[in-house]
Amino acid sequence: MKKYNKDNKNITVGFSDGGMPLLLNDLLQLETNTYLSGITSVLRGFSCVLQGCIISNVNTTTKKLDISEGLVMIDDIIYNTTAITNQTYPFSFVHGNVIPDTRGFKVGGYKDVGNTYEYSVKTSFTWSDIVDIYPILTTSEIYFDPFTAQKASYILNNLGKQKGECIIKNISTTTILKDETNQNLVGTVNWLPDTLVPKYAYYGYHILTETGKLTMNNSIGSLSGSDNISLTEGQIPQHYHTSDGLIVSPGGIHRHEFENAFYSENVPLMSNLYKNHHYPTSQFGTSLIANVGSGETDYDNTPIAFRDMTYNNPSEHVHGLTGITGSTSYLLTPGNAQQLVDISGKQYGVSLLEWKGYPTTHTIPNVLSSNGLQVVSYKFWNFDIPFINM
Repeated sequence: MKKYNKDNKNITVGFSDGGMPLLLNDLLQLETNTYLSGITSVLRGFSCVLQGCIISNVNTTTKKLDISEGLVMIDDIIYNTTAITNQTYPFSFVHGNVIPDTRGFKVGGYKDVGNTYEYSVKTSFTWSDIVDIYPILTTSEIYFDPFTAQKASYILNNLGKQKGECIIKNISTTTILKDETNQNLVGTVNWLPDTLVPKYAYYGYHILTETGKLTMNNSIGSLSGSDNISLTEGQIPQHYHTSDGLIVSPGGIHRHEFENAFYSENVPLMSNLYKNHHYPTSQFGTSLIANVGSGETDYDNTPIAFRDMTYNNPSEHVHGLTGITGSTSYLLTPGNAQQLVDISGKQYGVSLLEWKGYPTTHTIPNVLSSNGLQVVSYKFWNFDIPFINM
């Protein structure tokens, strides 16, 4: 586009006295400049995408993409960019040729009344170190790799924030699988590099994490703490129960009775066979000693009967009980250490990104770097941005 007789702040200034040929295209350019002057006043100093420049067909293997036409602003100069297919990334939109508009004045002589600005695409970059996230960049370019942090919508949203403001973001999902037209990428792109410095729409944010039961955590739903939960059989180790207690039947306190009878011969005390027994017991089929004695014969046919019973006194009539609960494969035997039961529950946490402001420090320490520093951010504005520190 064309700018007329601007000063070093890109603001149009007056012309010297004298008539100047006016072309029909001048009317279009003046109208366009007027229409876009509001944008330049709000975003003055930023190099950014104003409209369009939508990224599609990203292939992370070949490092190729398509980009639609759009409006971009670099150093307060607005360019109407054309669509590009099969563009290698990373790339930047930068200033191109400046073509002066020289015209003759009525008072005599020729003067430059303005300049027509052209943009160009930069694909060659210098990296200070292999671990750097960004190459060496200036404030006079719009950088894509394959997406950009320099969209006007991002900037306007962030300029309305104060330091410390937070947005909810599930940090467990850091990969980008689709392009800006909702088509699948060939490969994946990570908006959160290993250095935990967010890129693209989250440039200027910081991951805010905390631990605890109610926590702001990196991974939503991770296990921590305990809840009131219902345990299933599989969660309960097989274990023993023992108890000594009063047996209470449907009829209340009860007793057990036992009756029996046996036959015995009345043998003299000093009998040769049974010197130590008054009444040797007759067994069925076998006598008590060496298969002799009364044997299977009962001589007097006189039985000796007896009855026995348990007492029904509650303090004396008790039964010992032992049982096993659970059917899991590991068995907790009496005396072994108790198995642990896992009753941990999921955290009711959130993951937050905290707005730290557009970075003024562009490197962080990294021992893997040749100079001990890693480039993790870059600056795409040419003035200081004030932020309220609350």
